[in-house]
Amino acid sequence: MAVLRASLGHVPEIEHIGSTALAIESKDVVDVLVGVEPEQHDSAITRLRQAGYQLDGIRRTAEGERHSWLARMVDQQRVTVVHVVDLAGAEWRRRTRFRDALRADRALLEAYVALKREIARSTDDWSEYTARKADFVQRIVAS
Repeated sequence: MAVLRASLGHVPEIEHIGSTALAIESKDVVDVLVGVEPEQHDSAITRLRQAGYQLDGIRRTAEGERHSWLARMVDQQRVTVVHVVDLAGAEWRRRTRFRDALRADRALLEAYVALKREIARSTDDWSEYTARKADFVQRIVAS
Protein backbone atom coordinates (compact mmCIF):
# COMPACT_ATOMS: atom_id res chain seq x y z
CA MET A 1 0.00 0.00 0.00
CA ALA A 2 2.88 2.35 0.72
CA VAL A 3 4.14 2.01 -2.86
CA LEU A 4 0.68 2.82 -4.21
CA ARG A 5 0.32 5.79 -1.89
CA ALA A 6 3.74 7.07 -2.97
CA SER A 7 2.85 6.61 -6.65
CA LEU A 8 -0.46 8.38 -6.32
CA GLY A 9 0.51 11.21 -4.03
CA HIS A 10 -2.43 12.26 -1.90
CA VAL A 11 -5.26 9.76 -2.25
CA PRO A 12 -8.10 9.91 0.25
CA GLU A 13 -8.63 6.14 0.54
CA ILE A 14 -6.94 2.89 -0.40
CA GLU A 15 -8.58 -0.40 0.62
CA HIS A 16 -7.41 -3.99 0.22
CA ILE A 17 -10.30 -5.94 -1.33
CA GLY A 18 -10.71 -9.31 -3.03
CA SER A 19 -9.76 -12.79 -1.88
CA THR A 20 -6.35 -11.89 -0.54
CA ALA A 21 -8.03 -9.37 1.78
CA LEU A 22 -10.12 -12.24 3.12
CA ALA A 23 -7.22 -14.67 3.62
CA ILE A 24 -8.90 -17.31 1.45
CA GLU A 25 -7.79 -19.31 -1.57
CA SER A 26 -7.05 -16.96 -4.39
CA LYS A 27 -5.38 -16.62 -7.75
CA ASP A 28 -2.52 -14.81 -6.00
CA VAL A 29 -3.70 -11.48 -7.35
CA VAL A 30 -3.99 -8.62 -4.89
CA ASP A 31 -7.02 -6.42 -5.53
CA VAL A 32 -6.84 -2.85 -4.31
CA LEU A 33 -9.57 -0.22 -4.34
CA VAL A 34 -8.48 3.40 -4.74
CA GLY A 35 -11.09 6.04 -4.00
CA VAL A 36 -10.60 9.44 -5.60
CA GLU A 37 -12.67 12.54 -6.12
CA PRO A 38 -14.08 12.45 -9.67
CA GLU A 39 -11.79 15.26 -10.80
CA GLN A 40 -8.74 13.22 -9.64
CA HIS A 41 -9.56 10.14 -11.71
CA ASP A 42 -7.43 10.96 -14.77
CA SER A 43 -4.50 12.04 -12.63
CA ALA A 44 -4.63 8.80 -10.64
CA ILE A 45 -4.61 6.74 -13.86
CA THR A 46 -1.68 8.72 -15.24
CA ARG A 47 0.36 8.30 -12.05
CA LEU A 48 -0.34 4.56 -11.88
CA ARG A 49 0.70 4.11 -15.52
CA GLN A 50 3.90 6.05 -14.83
CA ALA A 51 4.52 3.65 -11.93
CA GLY A 52 4.33 0.67 -14.31
CA TYR A 53 0.68 -0.38 -14.06
CA GLN A 54 -1.05 -1.31 -17.32
CA LEU A 55 -4.52 0.05 -18.01
CA ASP A 56 -6.80 -2.99 -18.27
CA GLY A 57 -10.18 -1.33 -18.64
CA ILE A 58 -12.48 1.63 -18.15
CA ARG A 59 -16.23 1.53 -17.75
CA ARG A 60 -19.13 3.57 -16.47
CA THR A 61 -21.13 2.07 -13.64
CA ALA A 62 -24.94 1.96 -13.73
CA GLU A 63 -24.81 5.21 -11.74
CA GLY A 64 -22.58 6.86 -14.37
CA GLU A 65 -19.44 6.78 -12.23
CA ARG A 66 -16.05 5.95 -13.74
CA HIS A 67 -14.36 2.68 -12.82
CA SER A 68 -10.89 2.07 -14.22
CA TRP A 69 -8.66 -0.87 -13.44
CA LEU A 70 -4.96 -1.30 -13.93
CA ALA A 71 -2.71 -4.31 -13.49
CA ARG A 72 0.84 -4.76 -12.34
CA MET A 73 2.33 -7.64 -14.26
CA VAL A 74 5.22 -9.94 -13.40
CA ASP A 75 6.29 -12.55 -15.97
CA GLN A 76 3.11 -11.80 -17.97
CA GLN A 77 0.91 -12.61 -14.96
CA ARG A 78 -1.26 -10.17 -13.05
CA VAL A 79 -0.02 -9.75 -9.49
CA THR A 80 -1.97 -6.63 -8.53
CA VAL A 81 -5.15 -5.09 -9.86
CA VAL A 82 -5.92 -1.53 -8.80
CA HIS A 83 -9.52 -0.38 -9.18
CA VAL A 84 -9.92 3.39 -9.33
CA VAL A 85 -13.42 4.56 -8.44
CA ASP A 86 -15.22 7.55 -6.98
CA LEU A 87 -14.56 7.83 -3.27
CA ALA A 88 -17.76 6.93 -1.41
CA GLY A 89 -19.51 6.34 -4.74
CA ALA A 90 -21.74 3.36 -5.51
CA GLU A 91 -18.89 1.14 -6.78
CA TRP A 92 -16.80 1.95 -3.70
CA ARG A 93 -19.71 1.00 -1.44
CA ARG A 94 -20.46 -2.23 -3.39
CA ARG A 95 -16.90 -3.50 -3.24
CA THR A 96 -16.28 -2.66 0.41
CA ARG A 97 -19.74 -3.95 1.41
CA PHE A 98 -19.03 -7.30 -0.25
CA ARG A 99 -15.64 -7.67 1.45
CA ASP A 100 -17.05 -6.65 4.82
CA ALA A 101 -20.04 -9.01 4.53
CA LEU A 102 -17.73 -11.97 3.86
CA ARG A 103 -15.47 -10.99 6.76
CA ALA A 104 -18.49 -10.90 9.08
CA ASP A 105 -20.18 -14.17 8.06
CA ARG A 106 -18.15 -17.40 8.01
CA ALA A 107 -20.89 -19.41 6.24
CA LEU A 108 -21.16 -16.81 3.50
CA LEU A 109 -17.39 -16.80 3.12
CA GLU A 110 -17.33 -20.60 2.81
CA ALA A 111 -20.07 -20.49 0.17
CA TYR A 112 -18.03 -17.96 -1.79
CA VAL A 113 -14.89 -20.11 -1.57
CA ALA A 114 -16.85 -23.14 -2.83
CA LEU A 115 -18.19 -21.12 -5.77
CA LYS A 116 -14.72 -19.83 -6.66
CA ARG A 117 -13.34 -23.39 -6.61
CA GLU A 118 -16.12 -24.65 -8.84
CA ILE A 119 -15.61 -21.87 -11.37
CA ALA A 120 -11.81 -22.16 -11.32
CA ARG A 121 -12.05 -25.89 -12.16
CA SER A 122 -13.86 -25.11 -15.39
CA THR A 123 -12.22 -21.93 -16.73
CA ASP A 124 -8.95 -20.05 -16.87
CA ASP A 125 -10.61 -17.09 -18.57
CA TRP A 126 -10.50 -14.04 -16.28
CA SER A 127 -13.65 -12.42 -17.73
CA GLU A 128 -15.68 -15.61 -17.52
CA TYR A 129 -14.46 -16.25 -13.97
CA THR A 130 -15.59 -12.78 -12.91
CA ALA A 131 -18.91 -13.00 -14.76
CA ARG A 132 -19.79 -16.33 -13.16
CA LYS A 133 -19.31 -14.85 -9.67
CA ALA A 134 -21.50 -11.82 -10.45
CA ASP A 135 -24.88 -13.17 -9.25
CA PHE A 136 -23.41 -14.22 -5.91
CA VAL A 137 -21.75 -10.85 -5.45
CA GLN A 138 -24.92 -8.98 -6.44
CA ARG A 139 -27.03 -10.89 -3.92
CA ILE A 140 -24.61 -9.93 -1.14
CA VAL A 141 -24.29 -6.25 -1.97
CA ALA A 142 -28.06 -5.89 -2.51
CA SER A 143 -28.87 -7.22 0.97
